[in-house]
Parts: sequence; C-alpha cells; structure tokens
Amino acid sequence: MYIKIPYTFSAFTLVTKVLLSNTTLTNFSSSLPNSLAYFYIYSTNAPGSQNFEFTPTTNLALLPSFRELLINNSDMSGFTYNFSGSSSFRTLQLYGNNSLTDLNITVPTGPIFRDLYIINNTSLPTFTVT
Repeated sequence: MYIKIPYTFSAFTLVTKVLLSNTTLTNFSSSLPNSLAYFYIYSTNAPGSQNFEFTPTTNLALLPSFRELLINNSDMSGFTYNFSGSSSFRTLQLYGNNSLTDLNITVPTGPIFRDLYIINNTSLPTFTVT
C-alpha cells in the first residue's frame, strides 16, 4: 500500500479506527481525522533493507478521542512520540517489533493513561519513558 496523496485519511471525517495489516509501507505520514480513536498496525514490513517509519502529520496527542496505538510485528527501528497533553490516550502497545532498537516516548499524566505494553521487542537494549 502506497499513499501518494497526503491527507488521505483526514478526508474520512467520521473514521474512528484505522487498521494496517500485512503491508509493505516504508512510512506512514498521512494526516488523520479528529474522530480517530484507535490506530492498529500489524505486520507492516518495509521492502528490502528499509525500516517502517510511523510519522503521522497529525499530532495524535491532540486528537480529542484518540485512545489506543498498537504496533505489532512491524520492522520499525525507532519510535519516538510525545503523547503528553492528551486527554484521552490510554494504551500504547509495542509487541514483537524485532527491528526496534530505539524507543523514546512521553506518556500523558493523569488517570486516563493506563496501559503500556513493550513486549518481545528482541533488539531493544534500553528505552526511555517520560
């Protein structure tokens, strides 16, 4: 799947869930609608020796209903994201991303954020959570 035109997903103003599964994306850099609550990425592997990059042009922390981001079994090498300021984000799950070597995340403060899963990322030596 290759998204040539930026802002494709923001055109779907009522979408609450985006699921990417078994794709060969090198980068997700589209904007997202304000209605988005769930973003799931499964088995997204860039072709060749490239790594998948998750860099949405929309700040997920500013989406009023955004609750969960799951990235599983994808070949990204680094993930840096600042979720501070979010009033709805509650779950981040990174599972089985065996190319992940750099993880830097800032989670929101307060009672809404409740689940952080960093499981079976076999190349991750250390990570930073603020």
